[in-house]
Amino acid sequence: VLLVGRPGSGKSTALQRLLLEEAERALSDADARIPVLLELRYYQESTPDLIERALRTHGLFFDAQRLSEWLRQGRLLLLVDGINESPSDAARRELAAFRWEYRATTPMIFATRELAVGGNLDIGKRLEMEPLTEPQMQRFVRAYLGEDGDKLLRQLQGRLRELAEVPLLLWMLCSLFRETRERLPENLGLALRQFTALYDRQIKGDAPVSDESRRWWPRLLQRLAFKMLEGTESTELHLTIPRSQAEDWLTDYLREEQCDQPQSRAMAWLNDLVNHHLLQRSNEDLIEFRHQFIQEYYAAAYLLGRLSKLDDVDLQCDYLNYLKWTEPFILLLGLLENRKQALRIVKLAEAVDWPLAARLAGAVHPDWQAEAIDFIATTPQILEWHQIYLYGQTRSIHAVPALKKVLHHEDATLRRAAAEALGSISCEVAVSALSDALRDEDSGVRRIIVEALRMIGGNVAVSTLVAALNHEDTGLHWCAADALEEIGGETAASALHDFLCLNPGMRVNVPPLPLKLSFGDLQATESFMEYRAAAEAQGKIGDAAVFSALQATLHDDNFFRRWFAIGELGKTGDAQLLSELTSDFRQGVQIEKAVYSVIADLQQRFKVYQAGTL
Repeated sequence: VLLVGRPGSGKSTALQRLLLEEAERALSDADARIPVLLELRYYQESTPDLIERALRTHGLFFDAQRLSEWLRQGRLLLLVDGINESPSDAARRELAAFRWEYRATTPMIFATRELAVGGNLDIGKRLEMEPLTEPQMQRFVRAYLGEDGDKLLRQLQGRLRELAEVPLLLWMLCSLFRETRERLPENLGLALRQFTALYDRQIKGDAPVSDESRRWWPRLLQRLAFKMLEGTESTELHLTIPRSQAEDWLTDYLREEQCDQPQSRAMAWLNDLVNHHLLQRSNEDLIEFRHQFIQEYYAAAYLLGRLSKLDDVDLQCDYLNYLKWTEPFILLLGLLENRKQALRIVKLAEAVDWPLAARLAGAVHPDWQAEAIDFIATTPQILEWHQIYLYGQTRSIHAVPALKKVLHHEDATLRRAAAEALGSISCEVAVSALSDALRDEDSGVRRIIVEALRMIGGNVAVSTLVAALNHEDTGLHWCAADALEEIGGETAASALHDFLCLNPGMRVNVPPLPLKLSFGDLQATESFMEYRAAAEAQGKIGDAAVFSALQATLHDDNFFRRWFAIGELGKTGDAQLLSELTSDFRQGVQIEKAVYSVIADLQQRFKVYQAGTL
């Protein structure tokens, strides 16, 4: 199983909880599997080596042969945390080979963040960490802040709500509000700036360190975070490093800053940071930031200070083109107060990748977002359906008017895309547009609108979903009921109670499609369902002849052949395919939306937006 979630969504906590529950079960059941938690940030030589070290930590010592026997006998349950934290491509390849060798006997759960730098190991079963629901957020905030909780909840109804859906970030926002009693900032970059300043000043204000050490803390953390993200290779990053490496980096930095006794100060001040700040020790004398998004924030702050010194080529080729820098640049734009520089970054990103530019455009200061996202409507090569997708990627209120117009388009496919895009924009204006469109004549549009309202959540979406329970389209009722059940809250619960009393029926699952079809079926069948099954089956083989046949269908006259074979190319493609597809895409070649999903898969695999030189 692949467990996917945003930073701070609780993936590691979920694995630790499962470890505890399975260990307790194994204590009372001699036949139960023994759970072992593996953290890939500590990977050194091989996955079996990582398992042995994890077991040694708990007093179990045995040789590699016995471990291999346990794996083949199914004695272990492996909980593998952080595919995206694997230190190199070689480590990921070794992990994939290990999984393939023992997949039939040893169950494994792999966790990774949404921006899956390490790929998905071709794991079919996928679970996602759900964002906190409205009632869950309310319970947490009120328990943490007491009577003042409602004041914070009112602030979380706007743009901050998306941050509050992540447990770790919600805790951070509550900590900020409890200490400051002020209005919270509107983006994650500013929230992290305030939180780290608060951590310096109040949370760790009584730490037994010198004033000089405390003054240097922000700069040392910024330099360290930047060097760790920079890594030794352009596509790699470090989430843990040896303490000696950190001391060397900080010594070099203090020497550059002409600080006297740079080495002794680097060692002493690093010790202060590990003991009293947002760094922590891990096993075997390694150090790390307390969370990856903390590391990304400090790297963004460091880049912010260097921005004026970086020319356009440096920004595009050394930073924007690499996926590992995407999140730091989103944070950076939230901190940036220079309009010209902000628009410059978005403009440079347009030449790298349009969805990247859209994400960055939505991260700039709200006053500049309309100008930043203007490229979506003015770039002639961007096809209409792709414009809609890009507007959704901005998550900006300034994209709503354009999407609202599309909700009246004669093409139902585009109306569906617009409804889906509006679901990514959590604001009352988006909800209002979706509510008006719930009268659409196309049932597919109506169902996507309900799903979009589920994504947005909050009280503003609940009222429209309650109304959908009484829509003349009876098939829409169950969709609205599911959405209300997930959002929760007293209003939703009351409406659901009334609805279920009147509709006590049950639903059934759709049976899975058969997958055992031959390569000849892939070429000959005219059946839409059979072709999809055949394409999926062949995509798992990875044979060169199959890859060639799938690639040829990019220009097949049969729509279904193109659609489903394209989807498998993302699993079997290579860097050359990424280069060809991005080239066609940017030239406005008429290709299906499925091709873009292939491009996105390949970008994740190779950790760049464009293969080759920009």
